[in-house]
Amino acid sequence: MKENKIWKFLFNELKSGRRAVLLLVVNSKGSSPGRAGFKLILSESGETVGTIGGGAVEHNLIMQAKEMLRSADLKSEIVRQIHSEENAEFSSGMICSGEQTVVAFQMNNQNLPTVKSCLSASENFSKTHFVITPDSFEYINKVLKHDAEPFRYVSETEWEYRENICSLSEIHIFGAGHVCLALCELLNKLDFFISIYDDRDNLLLMEENKYTHRKFVLSYDSVSDKIENNSEAYYLIMTHSHMGDAKVLSQLINKPYKYLGMMGSPVKVKEVFEELQSGGISREKLLKVHAPVGLPIHSKTVDEIAVSIAAELIKIKNAG
Repeated sequence: MKENKIWKFLFNELKSGRRAVLLLVVNSKGSSPGRAGFKLILSESGETVGTIGGGAVEHNLIMQAKEMLRSADLKSEIVRQIHSEENAEFSSGMICSGEQTVVAFQMNNQNLPTVKSCLSASENFSKTHFVITPDSFEYINKVLKHDAEPFRYVSETEWEYRENICSLSEIHIFGAGHVCLALCELLNKLDFFISIYDDRDNLLLMEENKYTHRKFVLSYDSVSDKIENNSEAYYLIMTHSHMGDAKVLSQLINKPYKYLGMMGSPVKVKEVFEELQSGGISREKLLKVHAPVGLPIHSKTVDEIAVSIAAELIKIKNAG
């Protein structure tokens, strides 16, 4: 997981007595290569981990961070970059028309306790957050609400940025077959917190799936008892039978969700929908289900199907 790697590198560098600069995108608009939350650590050793979008912006800010490390003073800087030649004062040298604001925050071993807390939260998927200001970096032992404004700017010497440490998107996949395995490998790299469920004991594919965070063997009749309500959650149904699909969908469709999808051919989807509709589930609710699941890219193989599903999930996630 990328975030965990960043916190671990920063912790080890500070623990070894080396200073480091955290480059953090705190705000972005339009076609900007770096989005809010992108991070890069530059160590006093010269090693870097992470990215704030690459290109000229990243190179220039790394050079700026190196200058900061040459000074004995601990300080932070905030840099506004506009990716257009029309604004000479803040021009980044890029022409993609967006803009981003990046904080360069220098740290030493005095920041070690806070970084250690952030690393622990990342490793344990704790829903906590950090807050960074021009002269402080703090760990807050509670989750930041979804409607909270992450970045507040008054001036270069008065601003504040907050971010949840474990901000992975939760996905629950029902059916631990071949497509599930291929999909989990992709979603793990895309920073999803993955839970998989199957009603078959000792399923080899489930045991081989090293990309998931949680695995459950359960009856598909008891899905609603296992799943907590979460309007930001993603649910994906791909069991080994249309009966299993229908059981799971009938329980999830009345829960809040960000994404609900079911894999299957148009014929199978039609059959399952008709069965549920005859059982009292409205057509309006069924039409909100992504089925057949995945973007229409004419996928045929297991890996291609996994790519089409991952692409659809990314589309939903990045739409806000």
